[in-house]
Amino acid sequence: MIVNNFLSDFATFRKYCDGLDYQGEVNPTDGVMYPGISRDIPRSVKTEVFAKLNHLNPITDDPWLFLRLSTERDKMPHQAHNDLMMGRKRGMILYLCRKEHCKGGTSFVRHIDEGMENGVTTPHQEQVWEQDHNNYDKWEIISLAEMQPNRAFIFETQQMHRAELPSTFGYNAFDGRLVMVAFW
Repeated sequence: MIVNNFLSDFATFRKYCDGLDYQGEVNPTDGVMYPGISRDIPRSVKTEVFAKLNHLNPITDDPWLFLRLSTERDKMPHQAHNDLMMGRKRGMILYLCRKEHCKGGTSFVRHIDEGMENGVTTPHQEQVWEQDHNNYDKWEIISLAEMQPNRAFIFETQQMHRAELPSTFGYNAFDGRLVMVAFW
């Protein structure tokens, strides 16, 4: 599900994001250090996001919400992946890039040889995913949510997806790939 013009005061929130610290965090679920993470989101923005998400797709638990900045200096740990490890059923990505910096988007993908599109289901698929998750040529695009400012899309966390090239760009919060992510 794609929702354009998601935040009512996108411009103010976008300026606020420029001044944040995106130090990153180690995810306790997989032990991977994810660069560029900030949880410093104003209460008013959180309230609006949760209200809209609950209206679109009811929230039945305490959602996770954070910002993620990816610059050209960052190496993403996994390209093709799903978000089941987040322990939630649904996810949202909200593009926070300025229009002049929007590039790529997020695609939902299927492994060409194994047909994986909703995660790994066998030990053999786990082995294939470990080998191919960062090989763009091993995955076909099923659908694409193109990057546009203030565009949100909601997805099932078992769906395999990746940031489309360029998956990282820019140098800081002003011109880098900046998104808000929610899981519930």
